[in-house]
Amino acid sequence: MSFSSVREVLIAELKLLAQCDGIKQKFNEFISEGGIEGIPPFYFNFKDSFYGEIEPLSASGRRTLPHVGFLATPLLPCGRFDDPVKKFTGSDNLGPASDDLTCAIHAFVHFAWVYSREQILFCDVQGTYDRKKIMCLIDPQAHT
Repeated sequence: MSFSSVREVLIAELKLLAQCDGIKQKFNEFISEGGIEGIPPFYFNFKDSFYGEIEPLSASGRRTLPHVGFLATPLLPCGRFDDPVKKFTGSDNLGPASDDLTCAIHAFVHFAWVYSREQILFCDVQGTYDRKKIMCLIDPQAHT
């Protein structure tokens, strides 16, 4: 991929994380105003995320990475003794909701669809537990 293509894709990923985070805040307000309790907490890995570019050293004459652009997000537990990434929805289906967290995430996906006036449908929702054992959702995708 060209530099500009990689940059465009990574910035689009960051913008999608921002959309997810913003709509999740509206979802939280909706829950709070409705007096709904017992919704398991979850969030998107957006806070403190950023797009950056590495400036190659002119003295090296070579690049050690295939691309200079990168998307940085806060580090999550990823060792062999940590919980694996859990998938809550696929790209073309929701899948079964057999626990409260999955039900809450499915409700969020539905809320986002309604909130966006049927303009955005989040999919491929997956995540892992952070150090505080709260679900952190990563790398979402969307149908628009």
